[in-house]
Amino acid sequence: PNPVVKLTSADGTALETVWESTPLPTLFCLFFCNCSGSLFARRKTKDSTQKHGLFVAHQHNMLRYLTPLRLVVVIIALDLALFAYVLRGSFMQQDIEFVHLVGGLNQPTYLTHAGDDRLFILERPGVIRVYQHDALLPEPFLDIRDLVQDTKDTEQGLLSLAFAPDYQTSGRFYVYYTGEAQDGDTVVARYWVSDGDPNRADADSAQIILTVEQPAAKHNGGQLSFGPDGYLYLSLGDGGNLSQPENAQDTSNLLGSIIRIDVRGDAAAYNIPPGNPFADDESVRPEIWSYGLRNPWRFSFDSATGDLYIADVGDKEVEEINIAPAGDAGGHNYGWPAYEGRHALHDVPHLDADAITFPAFEYPHTTGEGIVAANWRCAIIGGGVYHGRQLSTLQGKYIYADWCSGLLWSLEQRDDGWASTELIDTDFIINSFGEDSNGELYLLTGQGDVWRLAEK
Repeated sequence: PNPVVKLTSADGTALETVWESTPLPTLFCLFFCNCSGSLFARRKTKDSTQKHGLFVAHQHNMLRYLTPLRLVVVIIALDLALFAYVLRGSFMQQDIEFVHLVGGLNQPTYLTHAGDDRLFILERPGVIRVYQHDALLPEPFLDIRDLVQDTKDTEQGLLSLAFAPDYQTSGRFYVYYTGEAQDGDTVVARYWVSDGDPNRADADSAQIILTVEQPAAKHNGGQLSFGPDGYLYLSLGDGGNLSQPENAQDTSNLLGSIIRIDVRGDAAAYNIPPGNPFADDESVRPEIWSYGLRNPWRFSFDSATGDLYIADVGDKEVEEINIAPAGDAGGHNYGWPAYEGRHALHDVPHLDADAITFPAFEYPHTTGEGIVAANWRCAIIGGGVYHGRQLSTLQGKYIYADWCSGLLWSLEQRDDGWASTELIDTDFIINSFGEDSNGELYLLTGQGDVWRLAEK
């Protein structure tokens, strides 16, 4: 078995091999080198005894029980065990390919659908493009570049899009961006699709329903999504102001939180859902669903169960995934900046440590000593729980990635807790994930491409 991960274009043309498992010739080479090297070491042991004293003499006493035939048998057994291990890993890994949909995009940040076969792709400067019938339409769905703060900071811009659950009849959708007129503050606005063309929005229909002051250009959060309860959820980072990391613990503002609002009906702005955990607490912003987050760039709901997965970008040590089961009452404090993952970090006065909800899973920034290019990780990119038809072995597993390393993982709950499996080590700068109406997952890269995950 020699499974590979290949890149292909939408028409099936092979582009590049990005991962390949250990081939059989390598295993035979390991076998030959181990056998010859071990026999050579035994032959030299006696000659080295006088030079190296008692330690080598003891080694010689052990090796004298290993005749050449016995030694070969041992090495063969070890190599067969190695072969079985690699073979087992090969069967456990499924052949995956990335199907290239479109390239040349201007910093794609998000991809979603409106309940049909179209894909809506966001470009950070403020454009929403439509991909339909294997092609990117020439005219944008919406162009609000004059409203979006166009800076060089990758954490600002047009960041998210959510179609109302009743979009097919109401034509309403919502966008999340950092506003030019608002000096980089977070803006959530409502729009309507145009009357005459389903692939064009009415750019003049905008209603700003929420603005949140941002103290800095970093940690803006960026996700909009309707939950299974019909309410609109929005993620906000702590603002990125290094002198005020406690923003995420200050519930008199919305920074460092997931908020939940009701945008249904004819209200010009929004209403507070009666079930919000702090709706009756005058000291807390009633929009807050959960708080204590650093930079929840992406969160998603499991389309089958309704569970909420929050991927929160860490600081210096770990990246974390927080999971709230369907029907959860909210009100969680995820700990930042007192904790980074499960690790105590800053002293936050009057914080009740017993009230912290720790992440379901976390991973470190390095797998070895120091910052090593091959394994350096820096920012989690949350994806979604896979329920498509292309990747059978990933059914029901949460897919996520890391921005620095290009690594892709799956996360699943087992009897002994949450377990993560590395899927692919790519060369991509993975900005975000997207999902279509069939539950298939897509990668949006810093190279300006959109790729679909598929089974080879």
